[in-house]
Amino acid sequence: LGFVDAMHANGLDIDPQLVQTGNFEFAEGLECARRILDCRPRPTAIFASNDDMAAAAVSAARQMSLVLPRQLSIVGFDDAPVASMVWPQLTTVRQPLRVIGRAAAELISEYQPHRQGWPRPVPRRHLPLELVLRGSLAPAPQDS
Repeated sequence: LGFVDAMHANGLDIDPQLVQTGNFEFAEGLECARRILDCRPRPTAIFASNDDMAAAAVSAARQMSLVLPRQLSIVGFDDAPVASMVWPQLTTVRQPLRVIGRAAAELISEYQPHRQGWPRPVPRRHLPLELVLRGSLAPAPQDS
């Protein structure tokens, strides 16, 4: 997990209850969000692994009568259509899907296991991401 690596690299502790894993679907996101929001002290933000799980976090927060984004910020990943269908609309990270698809196709076309040197390690590529600011993100509450 990049989050865990970044926290450790900066000498910060991680509360394992605040790191939940799910199957990238709404129902599982709802359960993950509920577990996170039951923690004390309650976190001021949730960064979900995709927009479906982030939309579920919005639902869980509303069920707990939290005011978004004043009491809780939620950020998703993918910029899927659901990101603009929930209220408040989700701040999310947009991936360059066409670039990802093209890079995958190039990698597949280069893969020739019968050639000398194969199998070889799959190269890592870092592609640009874009933060799409919408209504689900605000500064942390002063009393947090």
